[in-house]
Amino acid sequence: MPNKTDPKFKTEDGKWKRIEDATDEEREKLEANQLEKKRSRLSFSVGHVFDISQTEATSSDLPHIFPNKRLDGQVENYKATLDSLKNMANEMNISVGEPFEELGAAKGAFYYDNSGKKNGHIGLNPRNSELQNVKTLLHELAHAKLHHVKHKNHQKLSTAEKEFQTEMTAYTVASYFGMDTSDYSLSYLANWTQGKDLHDKEKLLQEVRETATEFIGAMEEGFNKQKTKQHEFEENKDTMNNLFWYEMKERPIGDNSQPKGFVDWKEGEGKHGIVAYERKLTADELAEFGMQPYEKKKTKENNKQKEAALSMEA
Repeated sequence: MPNKTDPKFKTEDGKWKRIEDATDEEREKLEANQLEKKRSRLSFSVGHVFDISQTEATSSDLPHIFPNKRLDGQVENYKATLDSLKNMANEMNISVGEPFEELGAAKGAFYYDNSGKKNGHIGLNPRNSELQNVKTLLHELAHAKLHHVKHKNHQKLSTAEKEFQTEMTAYTVASYFGMDTSDYSLSYLANWTQGKDLHDKEKLLQEVRETATEFIGAMEEGFNKQKTKQHEFEENKDTMNNLFWYEMKERPIGDNSQPKGFVDWKEGEGKHGIVAYERKLTADELAEFGMQPYEKKKTKENNKQKEAALSMEA
């Protein structure tokens, strides 16, 4: 069975303490390498297991038996959802990607950046499902928003209070967009709050509401921007030939001047000509070759106006 330890440091009185619990003064000393640090380690021990089929448990019992079980399921418009969340992270100066170490059963991890260049990195377990990735990213972003080391709540709130806020935020936002994480979130919340004393619940919930509202607004804005781009692409599509046209902004059509695979071209239109593809080019391709979507419909209207003007002159 995998066992993962937290990264720790030795305080001035000789006691080991988790790095995430360090005070601002201790963090300054850690960045200056004035305190001894111990990295997180993954170890394995022998564990005795049995199959669920050997028990009388039913499917409805599973969330209680396995409260930390990964969420299964796909997410509608997963890429757009993930891109919106990554954009939110980028606005917080936080990167998102692979974890820096094996996470074992953990769904994700937040890594503080001691260099001060970024506010941190969120690592997602590569074994996560789409639904688990979205839920975990929401959870970690809520931590970054509400409990970052630079935030007043970092030392003020208990671990149970922090986990309550972040999972409530993730659950609220996911539910708003039609993603059901109740099997995971409700048992997670119960695990962290049962028998715990949560101070000033009204204030905790108010911060959850504010953060969830902010996240929802940012995600909807991201979705709208992507819909606008999609609409522009669709308008740019030549419905007769089922093609996508692109203008050469920086150089004429030629060998290696545009991505391979174009099926038609016109040298007399656009700045340096236009080329057509049966697929949409990516943003990276457009940037690399100095191209942009070509609005043939507007060009046709402009041509009609020019022809009408010429006929009037005649």
